[in-house]
Amino acid sequence: MVQAPAARSETIVATAMLRAGTLTLLLAACASQPGGEASPTPVPEGTTPASSTPVPASTIPAGAPSPPAPSSTQSDALSDPVGPLRPGDGPPDLFLSVDGASPVVGLPGGGCWASSTEVGCADTGWLVPETPIEATRGARMWVEVGAPYALTGWSVVAQAADAPIDSGKALELGNRQPGPAVPPTPIVLASLPAGDWVVSASVWFLRGGDVSFYWRVRLR
Repeated sequence: MVQAPAARSETIVATAMLRAGTLTLLLAACASQPGGEASPTPVPEGTTPASSTPVPASTIPAGAPSPPAPSSTQSDALSDPVGPLRPGDGPPDLFLSVDGASPVVGLPGGGCWASSTEVGCADTGWLVPETPIEATRGARMWVEVGAPYALTGWSVVAQAADAPIDSGKALELGNRQPGPAVPPTPIVLASLPAGDWVVSASVWFLRGGDVSFYWRVRLR
């Protein structure tokens, strides 16, 4: 059937209006899009001693366990600034892995922690564990947190096991100044030369607590 001129004109006008409306919507959608990806917020890092090889804190060494997918409880712990407070809820343990061997829980030192019923703090000073972890010099090392609490910062240092506590000769193995929270992924450490060392790790949490643990590492 052949359209009358008037009907054809109305059809052309309607089509033009539809295309103009579609173009307007597309332009509005484009204008609402961000100009580009936001640059990541720089995080100040500590200085690795000259005697050790720096390892990027974001690099997980081969053999390090991949963090498991968080459960609903873990997700709550990461998103909640105070975490799941329960009666008697104690601070998490810290574990040290050396060259892919089974993680070893550290000797607990000082720190502060809060449960739903109490707040406790302790200051033990520098500790020297009796039993060393045996490995070869340059061994890969990383620290893991035994709970899914978000971290705000950490400091890991090493000192000769027979050095005076106040010798001031500690080597920095890993450092992140307190800042935006990150998931509790493994904290990769710089390597150590041969020797009998005490490794101390202090970790700060988004929920407000902090813990310190110690290991003795003997490298041949």
